Amino acid sequence: MRKEFYIGTQEDMTDYMERAAAYLRSIKKGTLIDGGINLSEALPVEEQKELMQYIYDMVIDLMMKTSGRYVLNRIDFGSYRDDFIGNYSEVILKRLDLFRDPKRITKDSKSYRFPTFLDRLSGEAILTTYAQMHGVSPKVERRIYRVLSAIPKIAVSKQKNSSEVTPYEIHCICQDISESDILSILRYMNRTSLDQLMEEGMLEMDVMQGDEGIQLEVFEELDVDTTKVLHHFFDRLTDMERLFVLLHVRCCDEAYGKMTAEELSVSSLVVSIAAASEKLRKSILTGDLTIRRPKRSSAEGNTSIELKNVEIVSYNVIRYHRKKAADYLKSLEERLPIEDFSGRHVVKFFEAQWNELVEKYSF
Repeated sequence: MRKEFYIGTQEDMTDYMERAAAYLRSIKKGTLIDGGINLSEALPVEEQKELMQYIYDMVIDLMMKTSGRYVLNRIDFGSYRDDFIGNYSEVILKRLDLFRDPKRITKDSKSYRFPTFLDRLSGEAILTTYAQMHGVSPKVERRIYRVLSAIPKIAVSKQKNSSEVTPYEIHCICQDISESDILSILRYMNRTSLDQLMEEGMLEMDVMQGDEGIQLEVFEELDVDTTKVLHHFFDRLTDMERLFVLLHVRCCDEAYGKMTAEELSVSSLVVSIAAASEKLRKSILTGDLTIRRPKRSSAEGNTSIELKNVEIVSYNVIRYHRKKAADYLKSLEERLPIEDFSGRHVVKFFEAQWNELVEKYSF
């Protein structure tokens, strides 16, 4: 391997990893390093492999001596200790080239040193290891984590024991997870032992959360192929279909996420989308409507809203598009393993679709 690719004897690890990450991007993506050189073209394949191996071995060795060891001292993975190290190593292979990537740095970006970057990568490895321990997918494990992390917050605010927190209280925080799913998660995780686990520090609720001032989104980028698939998915949907897909995954304004079918049928956005469609505008009727909310608590009463002479989109349209949304999302999961997504950037992509839709139909 060429001398200039090695770390200097007096070189700081952060400084070296900044140029090492640039080497990786050049080899993997064809970007140019200083001097305008594309290493994927300038280096023979064997030398590219040797350089990548040198960089990865150095970082994995550092991980095992620092952040990896620190996590293992905090969390008892039992027989999954080696799995955690393997998962952490895989995350490094996948994410290392993102360190100080100039394409992802904005004027508001904060600079942080390489040990901090490496430490933040541990969260993804922890999540994967817990998923393996629990025998579930990373997607399900994220739900388990969200439910468990909500419990101590509720317990503190309600001044009660963790074991007394109800599925409904958790659902109020994790609204996209149903009470029945929350109950299943609590049963699966042996709810009665939660207080003891928390007292013993075995539930590390903060290890998968980011520090303020560190842009964790750089660890969660969507690759070009994934972005293309998502664009293709939404491009083939009508605006009404797109609306209900976004409602289904709760990537929408909070008010719309809580609406009943009756409320949706008279909402300005649904009516506007239907009116703009030659096929759907005939489903709009004008009349009176009573919106009832029978699921409200008895203490609040069985409230209702009386609407007079309003435009109403047929319930058949609402029901049809709700079902189609679920079908469309199932087809998307067949093409893209949603559980492999880091999450935040997918949500941002979907939220951008919502914002475009709202802007289009804002008068």
